[in-house]
Amino acid sequence: MSYIMKKPKCNNIFSWAVGLTASLILYLAPTGATATETLQAIKNIQSEVSRALANEQFAQINAMADNLSESRERLPDGRWKLSFVIYGLTGDIPKRDASAWHARLQLMDRWIAATPGNPTPYVAKAQFLLAYAWDARGNGYANTVKEEDWPIFRQRIAQARDTLEKSANISKRSPLWYEKMQDIATAQSWPEEDFVRLFREGAAKEPANYFLYFNAADYLLPRWHGSARQLADFVNSAVAATEKKEGQTLYTRIYWSLLWALEDKTFSPGYADWPRMRQGFEDIVRVYPDNWNLNAYTYYACMAQDWQTARIIGAKLTTVAMELWKDPQVYKRCMQEPSSGRQKSAAHIQQPASHPR
Repeated sequence: MSYIMKKPKCNNIFSWAVGLTASLILYLAPTGATATETLQAIKNIQSEVSRALANEQFAQINAMADNLSESRERLPDGRWKLSFVIYGLTGDIPKRDASAWHARLQLMDRWIAATPGNPTPYVAKAQFLLAYAWDARGNGYANTVKEEDWPIFRQRIAQARDTLEKSANISKRSPLWYEKMQDIATAQSWPEEDFVRLFREGAAKEPANYFLYFNAADYLLPRWHGSARQLADFVNSAVAATEKKEGQTLYTRIYWSLLWALEDKTFSPGYADWPRMRQGFEDIVRVYPDNWNLNAYTYYACMAQDWQTARIIGAKLTTVAMELWKDPQVYKRCMQEPSSGRQKSAAHIQQPASHPR
């Protein structure tokens, strides 16, 4: 089943700036010092939102979201800033702290009651309920979830869906509505034809919202509702629809978005092709030469054992982003000459262990 519709006749559908970084490990900003302008910008957005929420300055958050929705302003790495307004709303809540989660839920409801005509509090509450559901379930495989936690997970996912559907005449004005509904569809195991319909509707309205493509890729993972072949077909169709303006950008962005799932299997047979991904990184950094993007380019070159590219791009880094590399020794080993006698492999790359959403 093809996910990509025929391109509308509008000539400037993809005329907004090239690409969005797809790394989902950055939905929540790091708490310490950051290595790139992008990470600092995310931290600033989420800090401003957290302060406003704590003080119940709901109109301030709505105005920020409205402005970013209108301007489609991007981070230095190319992602929409808008997507980060509602992430981080639960990052300070301890796991399984029922009283803290309940207090935050009440705050979400006060936000809606205070500004019922704005779409942002509804998508924010849906995001909250999704996080609340995953707090009950945990991020492990299905066979690691306690039987008594499944009904709680399903109930909270259903509440997120109910929030979006009942407010659709208002909340659908936000591009984030489709992102959150995709997360719900994946969690509820929607039939593929229903998920495709949702994706197409969202992409028709916001064809440059690459998070829609990233969420579709999540859905098509073998661990969810697809296969490596279905995922590859989707990626190829997405690139074909955007290649004239984006080159291989979307190829790289989508597979990068799956780092949490593919880990060191990214370049296994049936998944990403390094020459195409390398070209995608070239297309990305030509427009967004942010240090985060350059770190990721180096990181994946190392994973692919393309040592020459790793050293060339690695030499351009202003700072080594530990948020990605995790261990400075991993970067150092990547930069070593292969002729040093030490066997190098993708095993040197340490991957994030869980999906943060």
